[in-house]
Amino acid sequence: MKSSQFNFFFKAQDGRYLLLNAFRRSRLFVDDELKEIIEQGIYDDVDPQIVQQLLAQGVVVEGDEVGLFKELYKKRVYSPFEYEFTIIPTYQCNLTCYYCERSAKKMSHTMFQEFKTFFSAELEKGDFQNVAVRIAGGEPLLYPEFLFDIMGDLSDITEEHGKKFFSAVATNGTLLTPDMVDRLSHTTAMQVTFEGCRSYHNTIRYDKTGTFDRVLNSAEMIRDAGILLNMRVHVSEKNINGLEELFDELQSSVGIGVKSKTVVTVAPVIPTKMCPLYPARCTETVEAADVLPMAWEAAKKSGVILEGMPHPPTEMLPCPYTTPTSVIVDPAGILYKCLMAAQEGVSPVGSVSKGVSSSEPFSGPDTLWEDRCTQCQFLVLCGSGCAWRRRVHTETACEGTRRLLTERVKFYVKNEHSL
Repeated sequence: MKSSQFNFFFKAQDGRYLLLNAFRRSRLFVDDELKEIIEQGIYDDVDPQIVQQLLAQGVVVEGDEVGLFKELYKKRVYSPFEYEFTIIPTYQCNLTCYYCERSAKKMSHTMFQEFKTFFSAELEKGDFQNVAVRIAGGEPLLYPEFLFDIMGDLSDITEEHGKKFFSAVATNGTLLTPDMVDRLSHTTAMQVTFEGCRSYHNTIRYDKTGTFDRVLNSAEMIRDAGILLNMRVHVSEKNINGLEELFDELQSSVGIGVKSKTVVTVAPVIPTKMCPLYPARCTETVEAADVLPMAWEAAKKSGVILEGMPHPPTEMLPCPYTTPTSVIVDPAGILYKCLMAAQEGVSPVGSVSKGVSSSEPFSGPDTLWEDRCTQCQFLVLCGSGCAWRRRVHTETACEGTRRLLTERVKFYVKNEHSL
């Protein structure tokens, strides 16, 4: 019997400590004496009833809790419930954001026909019941008819295989029309991106004129169509002071919450060749750890609950691209397992013509987790962090993640328990 590796303590205003166990998601208040006992892990003289309560909460454990998490992680890696395809039909874009290195590459119709053959073959693998198709770019609405063909054809193929089809489109929101929304009404989710408040956004995302109002109008059209709307807000030191103004406007104009099927996520600005579609954990740098907590506070002041915040920290299970049933395809039909690899054009794992030839660079916890990960208090919150960043920057890969997770846990307990 020993104390859990995943216990966090926070001082409360009444002098006690809030104990949060990150693995079991349990919370309880303890005094100084019990805190010291738990930290020392010596329970010989503790009331057996108290020990049983601590065992029930996961604060005290018997056996290998890291091993239990590892098995959970493996199950999610090797037995996924869906196959995820991210398709980049074009890197072209009508905007000129300063951090984006867009190119003129576009998927041909011939390549798409090859992809459909690959897509159908992949659906024969495994017993997953769901198929998720995510469209990234560039700006896919530069070629709306091609986008409609992609979504329609892949939906039909999925139905022929007896599986459920889910889809998402990331657009900058400047080209969307009511007709396009009608033709995308079967889409599960759409994402538009804001660079900050109106005045700042219009200096970053422009095509001869400011685009803020067009993006806002697109958000309203998506919401009105009943499509799940994600409003992604890019955060940097340059726009942090205007975020409260932005959140106020999004709240009043679009509405945020379950009833309106709208969510807001915040993510750091990073150099890229594509408009990101996935969570901020793909880009948790040291710089992000400095600015994202300020964005959380700005949202709180506006009464906006960000997606995933301030809910209890939970296990950061595998990125979908560490699983066997996930792939990214670029305009040339090259396959990747990670968005960072795709945008840098390195570490491909195959092609639509030849199929997936390699699972590298990722193949699960046995190769991803270092010894220091298995001994870390944050393991269940980060799942060992971003494998790609650790592969490229081995010495500093987890610094930003640890700092950001620390702030996330503090933000949660401060808001939920008024510490």
